[in-house]
Amino acid sequence: MDIEIFLQRMPKVELHVHLEGSMRPRVLLELARRNGVELPANDEEGLRRWFQFRDFPHFVEVYLACSRVLRAPEDFQLLARDFLESQAEQNVVYTEAHFTISTHIANGANGGEVLDALEEVIGEGEKRGIRLRLIPDIVRNIGPEAADLTLEWALAGRGRG
Repeated sequence: MDIEIFLQRMPKVELHVHLEGSMRPRVLLELARRNGVELPANDEEGLRRWFQFRDFPHFVEVYLACSRVLRAPEDFQLLARDFLESQAEQNVVYTEAHFTISTHIANGANGGEVLDALEEVIGEGEKRGIRLRLIPDIVRNIGPEAADLTLEWALAGRGRG
């Protein structure tokens, strides 16, 4: 058997990925158009070039742009469904994904609605044999209020993915 085929078919786990940072150019473009967010490129090819990270500050720039386009529960579902599809393509059967809910709440999202939306997609993935678990992360330099919001969201989501 060809080694690439073997590796593709082998079940895998992913233990460090950021859900927002996993957004593919097609999804970013769709969400930006839907929510009226300006991007440095207006097509998938331009976004693919922009996604070639030069350094950590550039990664953060892309990550924050991806976070800005996530507004409504449906936006988070689109991201999560696309992410699970990508995981399925690579035969990743279990993922622990970091998720920065405090950023989305600060951007105007309703934390409870986001949790409900993601729980639905997590359940869909489970039915397909793909487990996604979220790790609510705390950005260390934005203060204790955001940390408290994250803790509250995590406690509300305990047992829900």
